[in-house]
Amino acid sequence: MYQKVDPLSAKKRTVFVMTVASVMLAVVICEPVGFLPGKDLHRNTVTKISAKISTSNHFVVATCNRSDDPNFCVSTIEGLIPEWRRHEDPLDVLKLAVQRIIGFVDEKIAEALRLSATPGLEQIALNDCVDLLRFTVDELDQVLSYLQNADFNNPSLSLEASYAQMFLSAALTNQDTCIEGFANTKGSSLKSHMQITVKAISDLLTPCLAICKSISDLAKDHDRVSPAPAPGPATTSRRVLIPGGDNDFNFLPWLSRSERRVLKPSGSEVEVDAVVDQNGTGDFTRISDAVGAAPNNSNTRYVIYVKAGVYREYVEIPTKKIYLTLIGDGINCTIVTGNRSVVDNSTTFHSATFTVKGRGFIARDITFENSAGPEKHQAVALLVASHQSVFYRCSIKGYQDTLYAHSLCQFYRECQIYGTVDFIFGDAAAVFQKC
Repeated sequence: MYQKVDPLSAKKRTVFVMTVASVMLAVVICEPVGFLPGKDLHRNTVTKISAKISTSNHFVVATCNRSDDPNFCVSTIEGLIPEWRRHEDPLDVLKLAVQRIIGFVDEKIAEALRLSATPGLEQIALNDCVDLLRFTVDELDQVLSYLQNADFNNPSLSLEASYAQMFLSAALTNQDTCIEGFANTKGSSLKSHMQITVKAISDLLTPCLAICKSISDLAKDHDRVSPAPAPGPATTSRRVLIPGGDNDFNFLPWLSRSERRVLKPSGSEVEVDAVVDQNGTGDFTRISDAVGAAPNNSNTRYVIYVKAGVYREYVEIPTKKIYLTLIGDGINCTIVTGNRSVVDNSTTFHSATFTVKGRGFIARDITFENSAGPEKHQAVALLVASHQSVFYRCSIKGYQDTLYAHSLCQFYRECQIYGTVDFIFGDAAAVFQKC
């Protein structure tokens, strides 16, 4: 078959959940597509985009005027880029701002590493914050990669700006997650210090997110403007989901033909790059070792086959491990299990048995479990902060906070998700189909 080649509960934001009826909405969110022109929408109804933006001065001020605190918004941009009014293109202002925020976050990471913490929960919370700040830098690098060649005359601007907006939102989520880790550290001066740090970062990110959204909205308006369609056969850009067969994942435009083949039912031949087997017949006996051996920043998919067994380990897919696939032998056959919990001195973020950060992750036929009982409160089985990740025929078992859909775009199909309290939560845009 395979060939080797708590108190915070009330504050939690509920994951953006959609069923199959809303799948196409999620595709727009996770993979923006062009719009068909309306019947009565003509080019002369909207001024040229260059006239709309006029100068970055006008554009940024107009954007800030729609914020809760316009003066603070403008002063934040001025603090980041004193010379911003000399730039004619708001895209240049946005890119410069993000570059300087990255430098600021790097400074805060170095500062956090010099801080001392009480052993136990406070130290774990601090470690989480350092991890999340590093994750923030990675996500801001992604923002820059999307904006690098962005241009108001480029028809792909709405797509690039939408992606950049998504990663800016995820960077903001990281700041909230950092502080949530200190919820049970009473009277902590370290908590106060980190609150100041993440507030400073959030204050810098918020105007950038507003500017990015304005650019995205303007680009989408521009995309809608085109001559009235000529008479002829009706055309559509809709992606139609046909239940069953090979078409089940066709509406996910980020998946290639070969990647969809990986998601076919068991019995189809899949080439794998590494085999994990507890009994020593594979390349590795631990999943973490196989993940560590996978290439960093790969341009091709790397497939790991995990044979049946109970793997008692905590696994993390780092941001550099992109396009990674894990295939098991089936639900309740290949099991990854742990038992960290908030009651046992862990943060919610740190309690996860399996954590995914590298984008483009795929898992199939695996059970992710946190065996801490209901009396242990928050105990995450699976934490996902992976953009364009897919989970197919997986089981996610726990009690409170079972699935932490942390951020970015995620898709779950035919998955079994068990829990009692807040068992699906987070800030992600997630689709659950036939779960």
